[in-house]
Amino acid sequence: MANGIFFTVCTLLDLVISVLFPGSYRMNDLVFISSLGFCSLVLVIREYDLLDRCLMAFLYGLIVDLFIMNTFLLYACTYLLIALLLQLWSRHMGDSVLESVILCIATIFVKDLLIFFYMRMSGISELSFAGWIVSYEFLSIIGNGVLVFAVVLLQRIKNDYQRMKARKIRQEEKVRWYTLRSKK
Repeated sequence: MANGIFFTVCTLLDLVISVLFPGSYRMNDLVFISSLGFCSLVLVIREYDLLDRCLMAFLYGLIVDLFIMNTFLLYACTYLLIALLLQLWSRHMGDSVLESVILCIATIFVKDLLIFFYMRMSGISELSFAGWIVSYEFLSIIGNGVLVFAVVLLQRIKNDYQRMKARKIRQEEKVRWYTLRSKK
């Protein structure tokens, strides 16, 4: 439940940022597309096992495809590939703030790179790789770098709240075994 709320809040923040910084299709314009929802997905699913990780990534990508980007299976397949890649990377990374920020920025780059390659191969875009780096990816990494730090801190606050809530429930249910006496 908390993860769903976290995804929703981050995705809504993505939509608000996209209204404040609208994209442009002109060649010389810098483009910034926020990836807060994607980062929240990466931070949450890195704790799941492989099947749950892949299902969650695919379903979230399908929602992004159908309701936000108006594509079909592009983001779902891309997020699925990111989930598989995350399976490899998460074994070698810890849970510190810096490692989480680096993980999110690296996955944003890989996601954007996969989408760029798809658009280049299918003929949707004729933008060169250098042009893509300059006009799109540079501002995307810089802008999302600041926002990713906030998402990582929000995710840590959410996890701390969930741990405190679970600890409180366990303490209320705690049976004092040393006061009970058996009846013989």
